[in-house]
Amino acid sequence: MADFTKAGMDKGDIEMQLRNLITSAKVTFQSYLASLDDLTCEELSHDYKTYLSDYKSVVKPKVAQALELEEENVKLLAYEYEKIYLEFLKLLEEVIKKRC
Repeated sequence: MADFTKAGMDKGDIEMQLRNLITSAKVTFQSYLASLDDLTCEELSHDYKTYLSDYKSVVKPKVAQALELEEENVKLLAYEYEKIYLEFLKLLEEVIKKRC
């Protein structure tokens, strides 16, 4: 398993970057979901905008970079990374619609 504490120490190796980013995203989102009930509508909306911005400015470019390569395993990791973010954003959006 990749080490999420080393997400910035893998420059030049996109496969390891993606593995670490996937692990980091999973840990971050699980921690966030654990505290979901304690958040106000304002906090949820702000967090949604922040994660959406992160998706557009960080995830999409990293996925595009990975898809340019001819390595199938790197492409699969990129799709997994994107999927994690999109599922989290969708869940957060649903919580906001229900609660706010």
